[in-house]
Amino acid sequence: MSLALLIKFWREGIIGVLVFVLMGMITLVTNKAHTIDNLKQQHTLYVKEQNEIQLKAQVEAQQQLIQAEKTYNAKLKQISHDADLAHTRADSLSKQLTQANSRIKTARREAVEEYSRVQSNVLSSCITEYRNMAKVADEYRADARRVNQ
Repeated sequence: MSLALLIKFWREGIIGVLVFVLMGMITLVTNKAHTIDNLKQQHTLYVKEQNEIQLKAQVEAQQQLIQAEKTYNAKLKQISHDADLAHTRADSLSKQLTQANSRIKTARREAVEEYSRVQSNVLSSCITEYRNMAKVADEYRADARRVNQ
């Protein structure tokens, strides 16, 4: 009897199977559409996050650049101040030497010898300091060349 029923209602059976398959396909398409919408939303959030990270990195780099410029300017001021101070002291020393040279003609022999020893020590100190400065300048130049290569 069931076979006779199946043969009698074969069209309705096929329609039922097709309706069931159609409902499954609709469910599958709806699920995929929701997945696509979710992925689009995640992509939008990811792009926003990456833009924020990039903006923060740019701001940080700009702040570091500003800080480096401030540090450079402060060091440049200090170097300029030190150079002016050294120039002033050198001028003062030059004036003292000029005055001492004018007085040397009337000075005692012991004073002249003492003066000569002091001048020799000053000259020796100046030479030592000059050599040290030249060494530091050479090292700086060598480091600069290594960085540029």
